[in-house]
Amino acid sequence: EHLKDIYELNVARNKQILIQLQHITEVLNSNNIYPVFLKGSGNLLDGVYSDIGERILGDIDFLVPEEDYLIAGRLFEKEGYSSKVPVLPHIDITKSKHYPRLSHPDFVASIEVHRNPVNKEYLSRYNSVIIDQEKKTVQLLQGCFVLSENHKIIHNFIHSQLSNDGHVY
Repeated sequence: EHLKDIYELNVARNKQILIQLQHITEVLNSNNIYPVFLKGSGNLLDGVYSDIGERILGDIDFLVPEEDYLIAGRLFEKEGYSSKVPVLPHIDITKSKHYPRLSHPDFVASIEVHRNPVNKEYLSRYNSVIIDQEKKTVQLLQGCFVLSENHKIIHNFIHSQLSNDGHVY
């Protein structure tokens, strides 16, 4: 019964996340920016799961062209998103992998606007240029993209095994 309750809460949350993904896409598209949704949100949009309650999402990660990275972050700040944690003075967000995590009081998930899909040590082998060659359009939501099947595997491996030390465990 406990797992059933968690599942039902997650279905409701993911439905709200789908609404938020539409809002994110609309904000970006109105400024001629077309995001590539990564990880869980990209998989949710792409219909990877047989049921939207199968995946618990922590946040929404999406990639934008590097020249639009700061613009996109500021657009969401104008939309009422804000960072709960102050950016430390020694961190230069213009060179960060992603904009500081932003939250909005009316939406359930925080967002991360990425200028790079992975940490800098992996960019020579996996980057936005490579992703752009195979990104897929989304049937569920026009104006955005998701990773190709091959790139989902590569991104997941780099993120979980290398960047988050999964290989150590």
